[in-house]
Amino acid sequence: MKTPTTLRENFLRLCYKTIGRKEMSLYDQFLTNQNKSYDELVFDQNKQLKKLIEFAYREVPYYHSLFDKNGVNPTDIKTIDDLYKIPVSTKLDIRNHIHDLSPKNLQGKYISKTTGGSTGLTLRYKMSIDCASRGTALLYRGWGLAGYVPGDPISFFGGGSLVAKKRTAWSRIGNFAQNIYQTSCYGLTEEDLNTYFNNLKHQQPIFIRGYPTSIMILAKYIDNLGGLDKVRIQPIKGIFCTAEVLFDNQRRYIEKVFRTTVYNQYGLNDGGVSAYENGIIPGLMIDTERAVMECVDKSGKNQLHQAGSIVATSLYNYAFPFIRYDTGDIGEFDDSYIKTGGNRMLLKQLLGRTTEVMKINGKLISGIMLAACISEVDVLNFQIIHKKDDSLKIIINRGGEYNVEQENFIRKSLTSNLGNIRIDFDYDANFVEGGNKHKFILKENA
Repeated sequence: MKTPTTLRENFLRLCYKTIGRKEMSLYDQFLTNQNKSYDELVFDQNKQLKKLIEFAYREVPYYHSLFDKNGVNPTDIKTIDDLYKIPVSTKLDIRNHIHDLSPKNLQGKYISKTTGGSTGLTLRYKMSIDCASRGTALLYRGWGLAGYVPGDPISFFGGGSLVAKKRTAWSRIGNFAQNIYQTSCYGLTEEDLNTYFNNLKHQQPIFIRGYPTSIMILAKYIDNLGGLDKVRIQPIKGIFCTAEVLFDNQRRYIEKVFRTTVYNQYGLNDGGVSAYENGIIPGLMIDTERAVMECVDKSGKNQLHQAGSIVATSLYNYAFPFIRYDTGDIGEFDDSYIKTGGNRMLLKQLLGRTTEVMKINGKLISGIMLAACISEVDVLNFQIIHKKDDSLKIIINRGGEYNVEQENFIRKSLTSNLGNIRIDFDYDANFVEGGNKHKFILKENA
């Protein structure tokens, strides 16, 4: 159900209309989709999937070759249930065939994107404007499950670039239009927390969004001040946690301090998948309007009620198609909501994307924030080890364009935020492994 339009929402609609973007028209469409049945939503997915598969086979050399090598004809893929016939592609597969993933006749506007490196492997790719607009529209709808209305003041507390640089004029205009306040939590000190806390009082947001670890740090700071009774912050309507696994103890503590509900969310742009909590149903409701999200076993077949790899097929990114793309995340799907008349599959739990908060040179920092810096340069994969002597060892498998300037960029990015720390680079790519996933950040045992 759509809430009444506010002045800020009307202003935001005007801004999008002025630059010729369709985020708000898609948002309106996606709101009406909440009244569709599960079968109707899947019908829409199947219709778009067939178009994408035909396009990818005809225009994208990588998929043409992949299909032929595995005996897959585009006509074999009629519904999302047929996707298992296509082999899963990993991020490394995409990197190794990067030049074969651009369509032969690339049309339409697109933007360049880079993955955050949270799995230790970065990727640069293109995204069509249509796909990007759908992502934003779904974000607005997902936040709307907590009562958010486009244009409501919201404070971002978490990631962003690790380099101390000014935001572009365009990004400032975008944040102003959306009523977003951004705060980087890289290398937190007590002085930083005090500044961010005062900014929060000045901004008076209705919602907060950020990494669970960053919001936990903020919550502890407020708690140590005596809690909300002792500070002048207007009531927070909801808190959105993203980018890391949200643990139950984090949820309970954040909700206790802020006296509000925490809403977990999951999403990534490269695969186009997203899922949001509504505060009522246990689990995250999986979006269908931008991508197909699968949970598969080791053979690539779909499964329910068991932990498996999350695989994504982005239905509208014709600038750089991702088809059966292994996100590197582990999760579990649940169809109980559909069985009771609901229209969404549930992401019951997310088991991957964990991170650790460390204290380096007296400053608090999470692994994902460290990884964001290295994602800016040409590395195939990497690992950061926090040594016992408070130094960092960075193991890198270099890309073809990696050079000494990029090493200096990493060093400067880290020292400008963490202070004068020792950083050693290792290019032998002898990674320390453990568990089922590559660990991109480790802490040396004391």
